[in-house]
Amino acid sequence: MLLKDFATLADARNHTEPHERMLSPDMVINFLTVYNSLDILLASTDEKAKGLVFALQSGVTEFNLMNSHPVGQLQQQLIGYLVQINAITVDCFNACVGYSNTTRKPYKSITKQDFNNAKGIIILKPVTVEKGFCTIVLSADAEEKHNPQVYRKVTFSDGSFEYVRVAGFRDVELAKTYRIQCPNFPDLYVDNAYGVVS
Repeated sequence: MLLKDFATLADARNHTEPHERMLSPDMVINFLTVYNSLDILLASTDEKAKGLVFALQSGVTEFNLMNSHPVGQLQQQLIGYLVQINAITVDCFNACVGYSNTTRKPYKSITKQDFNNAKGIIILKPVTVEKGFCTIVLSADAEEKHNPQVYRKVTFSDGSFEYVRVAGFRDVELAKTYRIQCPNFPDLYVDNAYGVVS
């Protein structure tokens, strides 16, 4: 989902989605060792167990155990079979598959400003330039560090206008004064997503 598709900021931050990754031979060997499977795998006379050992020794660079990929599904069946014949432990199987198939929260660190911008909600406050610097003062702490951007309002002859970014503050959160270098343009505005810029 795109950030703009969420109804609320909380929904976006709490959203989880699958995060799949390939498994390196080093990780396979690590899991085999940690979960007491290396010796039993090496001792197995089963053709499929020998195939895994051969793959590990032959320079295979990655193993695919991803849930969404047909090859990953087949590889999961293969190592599931190795559990059934006691060539690896079920804990080893779970570790390998679990490492390859996790979840993540891609929007867990977004700010209210990020969310508003994605939704097309931009709250601006006029700001002036003095000696090449834009200054803002936060009258109260914002709920989180955010990066207010400075825009120049460019008005065209037909009366339409665009806001063009010309500078940006970083890590604004505490109630205090912030300054950045800024071009000396008229009609400058700064993001005021939290309503605390004075």
